Amino acid sequence: MKYQSMIIAFSLILFISISAQDSKIFWVDQSLDKIQSASLNGTNVTDVLTGLNIPECVAIDTASDPMKLYFTETGGTRVARCNFDGSNLENIVTGIDNPEDLELDLVNRKVYWLTDVYSTDKIQRADMDSLNSNVETIFTNSYAMHNFHGIAVDPLHHWIFWTQYVYGSSDRINRIDYDGSNRTILGYYLSPRDIELVGSKIYWCWPAYSLIMCSDLDGQNVDTVLTAVNTHFFAIDTSLGKIYWTESNKIKCANLDNTGHMEVITGLSNSLRGIVIYYNPLSNLSSSENKIPDDFYLAQNYPNPFNPTTNIGFRIGEFGLVKLSIHDILGREVAIIVNERLPTGRYEVELNAGDYPSGIYFYQLTAGKFSSVRKMLVVK
Repeated sequence: MKYQSMIIAFSLILFISISAQDSKIFWVDQSLDKIQSASLNGTNVTDVLTGLNIPECVAIDTASDPMKLYFTETGGTRVARCNFDGSNLENIVTGIDNPEDLELDLVNRKVYWLTDVYSTDKIQRADMDSLNSNVETIFTNSYAMHNFHGIAVDPLHHWIFWTQYVYGSSDRINRIDYDGSNRTILGYYLSPRDIELVGSKIYWCWPAYSLIMCSDLDGQNVDTVLTAVNTHFFAIDTSLGKIYWTESNKIKCANLDNTGHMEVITGLSNSLRGIVIYYNPLSNLSSSENKIPDDFYLAQNYPNPFNPTTNIGFRIGEFGLVKLSIHDILGREVAIIVNERLPTGRYEVELNAGDYPSGIYFYQLTAGKFSSVRKMLVVK
């Protein structure tokens, strides 16, 4: 089979033996100088890190083991990281002037951030895994009060997106190449703030009109995603089909179709900042690790996009022949990862696609009368 030898290694293990993290929300409480977390339903609110110096935003590295939480600290002039429980705190970049939003490029192992000062705003990046390694400035704006606020990166096209406030002029959303060339203005919006890239769309919050908007990567096909959203910071998980955001002293969420608005957590401080979601579908398959599943399920692989490894979780409701296969964009079967009789249980496959060309692939689980297909993206 074409590409079958390109699957270098995989492991099949029972779900109850996996040390995967539970799904969580993380956010910054700037007034109390701490980072907190909670379950997706708002329970188990926990302090992750306290005693910080004006923290600003957070991002998650799902490609490391253990996974890491990255954050900027304006008063501490740094980018730092820690484990999900706050342990192993370490600096990544120090001596930064007023760092704002940050974003991670997990494909090329780079951290990007914005600096927001009165007359010199910058887009900068560095290596993710060592201190002050390959720190470089991608773009500099030397005009007073042209503040940079939100950043998103696209490792597939090597693009950087950011929102910009231009005092007394036209606020905007920008795009630039990884090397700092080909700056493009994608649209003019009054005081856009946080920006996220999900699939082939960019999303941004528009607090002046209490909206979250989206468009294509070239700024075309602008659409309203959520209304009545008074926020500067939000996070999207398409596997959940939800957007979470910080608002006043609470965290709220809604479905991507603008339904189901609800308060998730209340009674927090009045200065909540960056928010991010870690969603592990395997941790939500059952409320009890010892419960035997009575149905079938194929989870979205994580991380996705990925390079070169990703995890595929699935659940088997009855003993029988199970086949997990990989297909290319034309639907051709390029590899069979699992093809054996398995007992009832939850399983996870680690897929190494180190020799796969970049592109879209599909994986299919077939077990008895059950069949399910999901999409994944290899980015190099």
